[in-house]
Amino acid sequence: MKLTGSRTIGTTLVAVLVLGVFLRINDYSVHRPLWFDELMLALNIGGRSFTRLLSGLDYDQAAPILFLWSVKATTLLGGMGEYILRLVPLLGGLLLPWLAWRLGRALGGPVAGLVTATLAVVSIPLIQYSAEVKPYGIDALVTATLLWLALRVRNTPDRVAAWWQLGIGGWLGFLASIPAPFVLAGAVAFLLVEPKVRALATARKRMAVLVIAWALGILLVYGTVYRAGAANPYLHRYWSGTFLSLDAPDLLDRLDGFRVALTFPFALSFRALRMRWLLALLLGGLVLVVRRAGIPVVLLLGVPLLALTAAAVVGRYPIGGRLLLFLAPCFFGFLGVCVAELIHLARANDELAGAVGVLLVLALSARSIIPDGRDTHAKESGRDPARLILRSGSDPVYVPASAIPLWAYYSTDWHRPNRARLERYAAISRRTGPSTSNALLPLRLTAADTAAAPITGLGRVEVLGLRTGMYYRERLSFGQIVPSPGWAAQEVDRIAAVARPYVWILGAHWAMQELPVLRAELYRRGFRVVESEEEKDGAAWRIRRARSGPP
Repeated sequence: MKLTGSRTIGTTLVAVLVLGVFLRINDYSVHRPLWFDELMLALNIGGRSFTRLLSGLDYDQAAPILFLWSVKATTLLGGMGEYILRLVPLLGGLLLPWLAWRLGRALGGPVAGLVTATLAVVSIPLIQYSAEVKPYGIDALVTATLLWLALRVRNTPDRVAAWWQLGIGGWLGFLASIPAPFVLAGAVAFLLVEPKVRALATARKRMAVLVIAWALGILLVYGTVYRAGAANPYLHRYWSGTFLSLDAPDLLDRLDGFRVALTFPFALSFRALRMRWLLALLLGGLVLVVRRAGIPVVLLLGVPLLALTAAAVVGRYPIGGRLLLFLAPCFFGFLGVCVAELIHLARANDELAGAVGVLLVLALSARSIIPDGRDTHAKESGRDPARLILRSGSDPVYVPASAIPLWAYYSTDWHRPNRARLERYAAISRRTGPSTSNALLPLRLTAADTAAAPITGLGRVEVLGLRTGMYYRERLSFGQIVPSPGWAAQEVDRIAAVARPYVWILGAHWAMQELPVLRAELYRRGFRVVESEEEKDGAAWRIRRARSGPP
C-alpha cells in the first residue's frame, strides 16, 4: 500500500514526522525529575498490584486503567526510574502524529492530513505530556484512533471487520481514556447521518449492537473502576471553580477559562485570540468543512465538544487545558480540512497546497517549538536535594506535607520496596488526613493516623509534616497562600524533639510558601543552616541549634 498519492507529499510527511520524533525525544532525554502530579501517580503504580489499581487511587489521583496497567507492566520489566515510567507516554506521543495524518487524510485528503499531522507535531502540551507520567497525551491518541476507525466504517460500511474494529476500539478506548465516551458520542452521531452507512441494509442492526455494547461497557467500567474518582469530594472541590454552572456569579470568567482551555493545544499566537474571533473563525470553518467533507464530519468532530460542554454545565466534567487535550485531534482535523479547502480554492495542486499548509503551521508555531523559545526545564525540582539527604548518613529528616510524595518516591528502594512504609505515607496524605498538602477538606483523624509520631523506615528518624492549612483550587488559585498561624511553631517543636544535634529539612512543591515561614521560626529558636542545596521549588537544609543564640 502506497504511503501517499504523491512522492512530494510523502517526502513532506516524512519530514514532519521526523520533526515530531525529534521534539519528543528531545523533551524525554532532558531527564527531568518527576514533579508533584507525576510523583503521586507513580507511587500508586509502584506501590500497588494490577488488581489494586482497579480501586480508588491514593493521593486523590484518577487515571484510566489501561494507562495504569501499561505503565505498571513496563516498570516490572525495566524498574521504577523516570525514563521507564515515562516510556508509555513517549510511545503514545510518537504515534500520535502518524495517526493524525491518517485521520486528516480520511477527513479531507492528503493536504488536510499533512496540516493535521503538523499541528499534532508542534503542539507544546502534546510534546510535554509525551515525557510525563500522566495520561493526557494518551487521551489525544485514543481520540484520533476512534475518529479514524469511525471514518473507516464510513469508507467501507459493508466490511464487517471495520465495524468490529470500531466496536473493540471503543471498548479499549474508554478503558484507556476517561473522556472517550464523548468521542464515541460523536462517532455514533456521525454514523447515524452518514449517507453511505444509512444506505447499507444492515446498518441499523449494526448500529444498535454497537451502541448497546458501548453503553453496557461504559456503565460497567464507569460504575466500578472509575466510580471512586467520579465521587471523590476532594477532586470535585478542586475543580469546582471550572464547571460551567449557569448560576455561577463568575460565569463570564469561567467561559473565558473555557476559551483558554480549548486553545491549549495550539501555538501561543492562536491562544491570544479573544472569544469573538474564535467564534468567527469557527463559523467560517464550518462552512469550509461542510463544503469539503459534509455535515456528518462536522458532527463527528463537533459532538464531542458539545457533549463535554453539557457535562461541564451539569458539573460532571471539569474544564482545564490538560483535561480538554483529548479534543486536540478534533480541532486539528477541523483546521486541517479548513486550511486544505482554503488553499484549494486558490487552485493550488496537492503538492503545493501541502507544502504551504505545513509551512504556515510551522511559521505560526516557530517561536513555541524552537528550544530557546520554550521552557524545557523541570516544572518542579527536589530530586537532587532528596538524594543529598539520602547520601548524608543517618541524621533525622523533616519532610513537609507537600514534599511527602517526592520523599516517598526517591527514598524508596524500588527493587525491594517497603510497602508498609508506602502505605503509611499514602494513609496520612489522603484528602482528610493530617498530612495532606492541599487542605481542601476538613481534617478527619482515625486511629491509624499517627503522623505526629516520628517513624524509622530508612535507618533514620522521619518526621512527616502536618498540614499547613494552605489550599489551592484550579482557576481560583490559592484560597490560603501561607501556612496557618502556629503551624511553624508546632513543626519546629517536632523538629527540635528529634535533633541529635543535626536535622535535615526537605522542601518541595510548595517550598516557596512553607520554607520561609519555617526558617523564620527556626532562626528565632536558635537553629542555623550548616549545609544546603537549593533549586527550583526544592531545597535540603541541614540544621543544628546554634551554641550562642540565633545567627
